[in-house]
Amino acid sequence: MCGKGTSGKVAVVQGPVTAPPNQLGVAGVEDALSEYPDIEIVSNQAADWDASKARSIASTILKQHGDLCAFIGLWDNMDVGIAAAIREAGLTEQVKLISTGGGNQQFGCTNLESGAFASYVKVDTRDQANQLAETIQILLQTRPEPGSQPFGLYTENKILTPDTVGPASCWTLDGIKAGD
Repeated sequence: MCGKGTSGKVAVVQGPVTAPPNQLGVAGVEDALSEYPDIEIVSNQAADWDASKARSIASTILKQHGDLCAFIGLWDNMDVGIAAAIREAGLTEQVKLISTGGGNQQFGCTNLESGAFASYVKVDTRDQANQLAETIQILLQTRPEPGSQPFGLYTENKILTPDTVGPASCWTLDGIKAGD
């Protein structure tokens, strides 16, 4: 994430602290980073999915930690505010931004292609929507007793970088309407 010769200092910018997806995301980040003792979380703050709040928080963190090497943002539409703060501070070469999101072209892939995001964990919301629709169809057709047939559905997250992002990596609303 930060590379050799850097401070190893990272900041996490999360959504609402009470939101279950946020709690799981933070736990995942902390768990993953526990394997890297040279990386230290120096700030972990909530921007409540708000890009303006994220921008303000990131600006303050950059002033407090001049040797910060990366931000980890927990949702792309909020993380554009972090990217703006990094750009405004003139630190795009020194401070990386790792983002997570639902694969929307505007927020995800465009920011990868422009260099605003160093990497992007794409949560495949289109696949999740398809699985949900199929599950509803099955439940309506079979009408099982509640709790009689527990199951789980899983979608694989994809890690995208500027080198791996392609034309079909993210979705657009127009593309969905066109059947893509």
